[in-house]
Amino acid sequence: MTIRLQTRLNETIPINFNHFAWEERKLGELVEQIIREVPKPNKPYYRMSVRSHAKGTFKQFVDNPENVAMDKLFVVKKDDLVVNITFAWEHAIAVVNEENDGLLVSHRFPTYRADGKSDIEFLHHVVSKENFRRKLEFISPGGAGRNRVLNKKDFLKLKMFVPKIEEQQKIGSFFKQLDNTIALHQRELF
Repeated sequence: MTIRLQTRLNETIPINFNHFAWEERKLGELVEQIIREVPKPNKPYYRMSVRSHAKGTFKQFVDNPENVAMDKLFVVKKDDLVVNITFAWEHAIAVVNEENDGLLVSHRFPTYRADGKSDIEFLHHVVSKENFRRKLEFISPGGAGRNRVLNKKDFLKLKMFVPKIEEQQKIGSFFKQLDNTIALHQRELF
């Protein structure tokens, strides 16, 4: 099957999906945790959080760092995969965009990088799907609300079917271009 994607410059990009050999892999084989620990700032700063239902990230201004109980925070970078362990069961997972590059998060937001092991755009598509939400819910045991904390070891053991990295890049690029095209048309409507 070949899909032709029309770009903003009216180019047509053919994407062939015929030869993808998919294999089951653990998430821990596709990403690795990255820890960029920094001391809590003593001046106002922006922190990043992750929306539920795989709806991306948002930033919040912290005007008084003394009100933050933690002494150490962590820096996120563009293309990091970040999950909110407190609300993972609500599908609070996202890929950091350029706007949030360099923002701070607490220990409740473990951060992962794909760097050469897989394609982050492809993973972004996979982790945004409903079946991945169900997996997150399953490994977030407990009662209700904040008591349902994601088990980080189980997170890296989650299994998914993926093609080779070259094919992931083609698929990831296709969906990123599709998202960009949709966003462009939405802006034109408003």
